[in-house]
Amino acid sequence: MAERPPLLTLTDAAAVRAHWTIENRLHGVMDVVFHDDLCRLRTGHAPHNMPTDRQIALNLIKAANDGHISDLRCWT
Repeated sequence: MAERPPLLTLTDAAAVRAHWTIENRLHGVMDVVFHDDLCRLRTGHAPHNMPTDRQIALNLIKAANDGHISDLRCWT
């Protein structure tokens, strides 16, 4: 029998880890704090402007809490 190739090479695995690092550091935080994945803004300039406004708000929160956001709760 021929040997099966690995599912992921080391380079592929590194790319996957890098993607999930970004996802967990930025997008995951935005989703937990602002329910970003549930947002349904689709018209006008809102889809472009709202993520910018949320990022500004998150940066202000981080600045006020010495960079820590672990004690934030979801806002509804």
